Amino acid sequence: MTAPGQTVSNRILIVGAGRGGSAMLELMLDEEMIQVVGIMDISPDANGLQLAQQRGIPTFTSLKTALDACEPCIVFDLTHSIAIEEDLKRYGHTRGIVGGVEALMMWRMVMRMKEMKEDFFYQSRHDPLTSIFNRRCMLEHLWRGIQESARYKTDYSAVLIAADHFKHINDGYGHLCGDEVLVHFARIMHDSFRDDECLFRYGGEELVVLLPETTRASALHVAERRRERIERGSTAALTGAVLAVI
Repeated sequence: MTAPGQTVSNRILIVGAGRGGSAMLELMLDEEMIQVVGIMDISPDANGLQLAQQRGIPTFTSLKTALDACEPCIVFDLTHSIAIEEDLKRYGHTRGIVGGVEALMMWRMVMRMKEMKEDFFYQSRHDPLTSIFNRRCMLEHLWRGIQESARYKTDYSAVLIAADHFKHINDGYGHLCGDEVLVHFARIMHDSFRDDECLFRYGGEELVVLLPETTRASALHVAERRRERIERGSTAALTGAVLAVI
């Protein structure tokens, strides 16, 4: 039975929980006008079934069982299977089927939208020059880290690292060379930290490292070790940047 004010067109059963079904499910979950009432795949290990289970959506490995449980609904058939189409007719499903070329076109559109969404998300959180996390992402991590530190009564430190005399590099060799130096600088820093130590570009030649569960004394020790490593690699970084520009 449909809920009051709900039409059959709101209720969607996805058939096929592979790559296309997973992408379609993710898109539909963000659409308030659509209710995904179930997803079906003959493989119990299909990615889409796992995602649906996490979101509390009924999952099925039998088409007839899925139809009996989800009717009335519109079926999105993403399997491109003639057998599935014949089964839908045999089971008397007449509420609506989106399959064949229509389903393929929708799948391609969904995949492109998913790729664009992932690309936009990456760009919103990463610095375009150095590819490390950007200032916006740093503020999000910092705020969350401060909250967790206050909640669990743990230490939390942040280290600001800046490249000395960076203006001289830009003035003497040009901004293109300066960009190359920043890339090398960020790479050296990134490779020297643990997985739980997040590195961000704060602005210009300034980088920030957030250190959860780290005291002030330990943070100073960490900063000094990184300074020494950068100092050892600074000549090579500058030489490589100049050669890259030439």
